[in-house]
Amino acid sequence: MGRRPCSRLDLLRPDLALKILLTGKQQRQKQDHDKSCRERNFEVGQDVFARNFSTCYKCLPETILERTGPVFFRCELADGTVFRRHQDQLRYRTTQVKVSALPSGACSWIRIGR
Repeated sequence: MGRRPCSRLDLLRPDLALKILLTGKQQRQKQDHDKSCRERNFEVGQDVFARNFSTCYKCLPETILERTGPVFFRCELADGTVFRRHQDQLRYRTTQVKVSALPSGACSWIRIGR
């Protein structure tokens, strides 16, 4: 068969070399992923586009009020509505945009940049 069959004793004393091998594979996957991704750092008071789930606009301009966790932020719309958003739902915004100026499908044309 090419391998040693597992026995009941293997359940009591697992093979640590196998876990180290899996950790090495996971580490390589993480390194490959990190080559193409960018770390996003949002600051309190920063203007962002946030994913919208309630109206026809996909994204709305918001301002970050506070950081509520490692990857969560509390954001405020221009009308005072406050939402909690994950960093994956936020995009950098460099220009001032009025909500009425956003076309439907706004996320598709918003350029993501720092």
